Amino acid sequence: MKFVARLAVFGLCLVATAAQARPVYEVKASFDAAHKLSADVTITLPPGDMAKEIEFVLSNRFVLKPVRVAGPARVAIGKTARPMRGLTSIRVIPRGTPAQAVVVRLIYAGPIDSAGSDFFSPGLIELSLEAGWIPFRSDLTLDYAIDARIAGIPAGMDVVSQGKVSREKDGMVAIHRGYADVDLPIIAVPGLKHEDKDGLDFAAANPSDPLVALMKMHAAGAARFYADLLGPATYAPIRMTIVPREASGGYARAGFVVMPDFRKPGAPTPDYDESSPARFVAHEIFHAWRPGFSSDYANYWMSEAYAEFYGLRYVESRLGLAERQKMLDRKRPALATAGPLITPGKRPGNAAMYQKGAVMLFDLEQDIGRPALDTLLTGPDAPRTTAGLLKAMNAVAGAARTAAFEHALTH
Repeated sequence: MKFVARLAVFGLCLVATAAQARPVYEVKASFDAAHKLSADVTITLPPGDMAKEIEFVLSNRFVLKPVRVAGPARVAIGKTARPMRGLTSIRVIPRGTPAQAVVVRLIYAGPIDSAGSDFFSPGLIELSLEAGWIPFRSDLTLDYAIDARIAGIPAGMDVVSQGKVSREKDGMVAIHRGYADVDLPIIAVPGLKHEDKDGLDFAAANPSDPLVALMKMHAAGAARFYADLLGPATYAPIRMTIVPREASGGYARAGFVVMPDFRKPGAPTPDYDESSPARFVAHEIFHAWRPGFSSDYANYWMSEAYAEFYGLRYVESRLGLAERQKMLDRKRPALATAGPLITPGKRPGNAAMYQKGAVMLFDLEQDIGRPALDTLLTGPDAPRTTAGLLKAMNAVAGAARTAAFEHALTH
């Protein structure tokens, strides 16, 4: 009887949300003292998103209960190593052409941490796609709005995420993000200090540290640079958080940037030069400032190559042409072995995205001029697909130069 009643409630949810225009997640999650995650996630998919099969993935650290589906679809469960190893595949397969929303409910539990990855620790909680803690589409092309309620994040930790973040009286963290993105990044760090200025909400536990202060300065500088070049950020203010970890990976989502402080907790400030953190910060802020590039295989290169190109442009604006040229020259040797930026069914390698792509854009700038290239890449009608870019490039650079650029993309 309880099972029937639950299905009835599930069906009411379907009726209530069938008319929505974009996918919506509802997440109820909790972490226990042993860092075990228990989650109940409901995903509502509008008819327009169910024209074809959708594959969601979730870390296989979690034990998944039988998946419930309401609406014209069925589910198939399996294993996959794409886009990373150790994933459970949850394929949502439409029945015919859906005319109403499909609602998928997933209940699962398991350890949040994995061998070699510490996502939940006393000094830092860092939840994103890499943790595989909530289902995401395997090709990273599903943008969704989200409401999340999360228990078990210690009261002494300051929580940063997208959208509206609040602590309720019972300690529950509530997050409402009305706009869409492919991920819900959540950062929690004790003692974060915030400064909200000029469209940038900068947070760090150690803001007076020389390297952190330098990143803050260049974050503000990059925000002004992009405001002048691109206009207001799509989602403001940009939230940038410096997290206490040595691993050098930074990342960005819509209106949201995470950067490390490049040291083990308690270690002194590492050696650094100014140009590297300046470029790194400007690269990530470009992503946050101008989200919305397609994540499919034919177009993914655009997001990273553009961010690297404009990150170097920022270095030029702040530290001079000679410093930018020095950084660009260090990228050129990689061109011989970087490989293609577009390969069917496969993402480009790092050397292609971060080295080759930027060099190709600077070389194109030499041929057609900076104003023309800025219009192509970031103007009001700038294309967001490779096909659109090549078509627009042909009108500006000519057929021969466009053909050479296209050849470099695929070889």
